[in-house]
Amino acid sequence: MEVTPAQRLKDFLDYKKISFNDFAKAILAKTLIGNSSKYIGEGQKSVIGFKYANNFSNIGLNYNWYLTGEGSMIIEEKIETNLNEIILENERLKTEVKLLREFYGKPNFQENAETQETRSGLAKTKHSKQPSK
Repeated sequence: MEVTPAQRLKDFLDYKKISFNDFAKAILAKTLIGNSSKYIGEGQKSVIGFKYANNFSNIGLNYNWYLTGEGSMIIEEKIETNLNEIILENERLKTEVKLLREFYGKPNFQENAETQETRSGLAKTKHSKQPSK
């Protein structure tokens, strides 16, 4: 039995653990929402049109694999790009934390009891009413 695009799409959705509606939203295909029975599973003949082909990369699905079964199901570039973005964001956050630590002159963000008491006392003084003369 030949594997159809509908079966491959079902395999992809199972792999990603997402619903068809979530998939439709990710590829910006609002007209597909609620029509999963036409596009997934055995025996279904409907194919998601070429106009959404570029949007398949939004979710990491290889449109060529979806249509033909050839190549990889997952777009490797998308995975690699996401991984690189995560690594860069992690480095940016590390730098930001380092700068904040230097700015506040503390090795970490935990305040000691004396600092907490001082702040608490200042807040009480600031918010207490001054006696009128």
